Amino acid sequence: MKKTDKSIRIIPEQLTTFAPFIILTDKKLIIKWASKAVIKRDKKIIGRKISDVLTSKTPIKKITVSGLKKHQGKRFNFILLNKKAPVNLIGYWLETEKGFLLMATPDVKTTEELSTLSFEDFPENDRTIDFLVAQDEIKYSLNEATRTSNILKEQNQALEKSKKELESLNADLKKEIAERKRIEAELVEARKVALQASRTKSEFLASMSHEIRTPMNAIIGMADLLWETDLTPEQQQYVKIFRNAGENLLNIINDILDISKVEAGQIELENIDFNLNDLIEKTCEIMALRAHTKNLELTCYLKSDVPTELVGDPIRLRQIIVNLVGNAIKFTEEGEVVIRIEKLKEKKDGEKNSVTILFSVSDTGIGIPEDKLNTIFDTFTQADASTTRKYGGTGLGLAISKKLVELMNGKIWVESEVGKGSTFRFTAKFGIAKKIEEEKTTPLINLNGVSILVVDDNATNRLILRELLNGWGAEVTEAENGARAVALVKKASRTDNFYDLILLDCRMPGMGGFEVVEKINEILGETKTTIMMLTSDRRKGDIAKCRELNIATYLVKPIKKSELQNAIKVALGKAKVKAKKDKKKKKDHRKSTSAPNILLVEDSEDNRFLIQAYLKKIVCRIDIAENGAIGVEKFKKNKYDIILMDMQMPVMDGYTATREIRKLEKEKGLKHTPIIALTAHALKEEIQKSLDAGCDIHLSKPIKKVKLLEIIKKYTGENL
Repeated sequence: MKKTDKSIRIIPEQLTTFAPFIILTDKKLIIKWASKAVIKRDKKIIGRKISDVLTSKTPIKKITVSGLKKHQGKRFNFILLNKKAPVNLIGYWLETEKGFLLMATPDVKTTEELSTLSFEDFPENDRTIDFLVAQDEIKYSLNEATRTSNILKEQNQALEKSKKELESLNADLKKEIAERKRIEAELVEARKVALQASRTKSEFLASMSHEIRTPMNAIIGMADLLWETDLTPEQQQYVKIFRNAGENLLNIINDILDISKVEAGQIELENIDFNLNDLIEKTCEIMALRAHTKNLELTCYLKSDVPTELVGDPIRLRQIIVNLVGNAIKFTEEGEVVIRIEKLKEKKDGEKNSVTILFSVSDTGIGIPEDKLNTIFDTFTQADASTTRKYGGTGLGLAISKKLVELMNGKIWVESEVGKGSTFRFTAKFGIAKKIEEEKTTPLINLNGVSILVVDDNATNRLILRELLNGWGAEVTEAENGARAVALVKKASRTDNFYDLILLDCRMPGMGGFEVVEKINEILGETKTTIMMLTSDRRKGDIAKCRELNIATYLVKPIKKSELQNAIKVALGKAKVKAKKDKKKKKDHRKSTSAPNILLVEDSEDNRFLIQAYLKKIVCRIDIAENGAIGVEKFKKNKYDIILMDMQMPVMDGYTATREIRKLEKEKGLKHTPIIALTAHALKEEIQKSLDAGCDIHLSKPIKKVKLLEIIKKYTGENL
């Protein structure tokens, strides 16, 4: 308990850098701790009721437990009662595990109020004092200007006195110059202080990120391991809840770090080659899992004239799209989420060709009130408090996206109608890569003369399939429901003009996909038409039903362009199916390959246990080192295929240990050993620091099992 109490005291003291007036209460609103700014006004405040020392102005008049819970996170206006001079405050109430936390700063509106406060009563980055000082300087300058004007008038009226008056004015001018130089020097010093405060803030956030991510690594990792064991349905539900809670907390931490870096101007975009089509398809594949759990249709429409080989920052572009699509899924209970990508303008300027692309994310969700559209991109903002309570979230995602879009020389906006849905649009400018596209004018698949019936109740899905198939040369007919599809097949059969291929949506209102197939089979009899089933979700028994009805292919939406092309090739016999390689041969080869020798350098016992658990099902040998010094000694005595190196450790940290290992390799002519940096830091400069020390790649905690195994496989060449 002592350790817990100590941590409770330390955290508010660190926060006084940003909010000097802090009060911590228990569940009954009895004051348990207060910051120095509060204590110096009432030394007997500890143990008193909050209502005895603090009155609320807005959003509630009386401070109660229910009121604080209802309005926590909202901005409050208070008065800190004091016999000498009450203090107007503005701040926030937050509910903690053991009570409530008030974080506030002075709400100064007049110089009289300012006179009751000291410098320590303001946060380091507060500009209230600077504003009031500047206001006084302006008043002073205006008075000086008025006085000088009067002197000049008097000079014109009495030239004989000009000599003495000019000398007096010259002296005043010298004073003003000296005063201006003094002010300039103070501004330079103030700028230095502000920069130092910004650096301190960044260091604090980096430190807090590390301290939170380290235990989060163990929590999320152990939850993943527990999920892989035999659990009852009830236990699975428990594990699922705390896995999701851990991921949500991690997302909040990442959002706070991102918005901090954005506000400090510390985010720099990458400028690398990437394929837009691959990025969109992979993003949709990930987001589709969320959409399908809510029975939502997720579709993506990339217009054919949009260049796909681009130069820019794919990671930040994916972050924007994931945030917008994630919000659309979160706030939509039924219907669809549609991603549209189209070219706005293309500029050809020799080697510096560029393109501006318009991205749109539309949903059929709850919509946004018109009076909230102008503030939706502000930090910590959602449509209203009930939105936060029902759907969760920090309100940072759109603010971060707005900043990132601006860095991409674009803009972001929203169109919405309550009850009908929203459309978020943003533009971004990219360079066009210099890659030579082989067979650019030749279609990837030739479907000239192939007649295809597309059956889907979703108009966007039909549009996407029609444009793709037309681009490959196919003749496309559309049906918006099962009954219409059956009618078209019946009509075609009368003239023996059978469709070569039918692309059929599985989940349609009225008549579902499987029922449509049964009716088509009745119509065609012995004549067989190739049918491919498309579905938004994979349900138990679907594959068996497809085999029973002789359906050629079963694809889960959103369908990748290459995936659809290959499926059509196979279904229509346009390409030979490559035989699978002999699995037994692979297994024999795996057995004959020597197991990788791994050195794990990690001071946290929990994280050592977690990583060993991740690796227990693969054939490998693991040596353990509790700090960098032990790790270096083990490296001197043994040969390792790969080293997993924690960066923050006592005795010798990972940076120093990595430099020592690289030095030994150079001195003794040893083969380069891959070193994987494991750190709870997520800031770009911390990642670069590990790479500069000699690490090959960086993994931020919490570490995902799949990612760790992928990296070990990449650097050891083992089939794990």
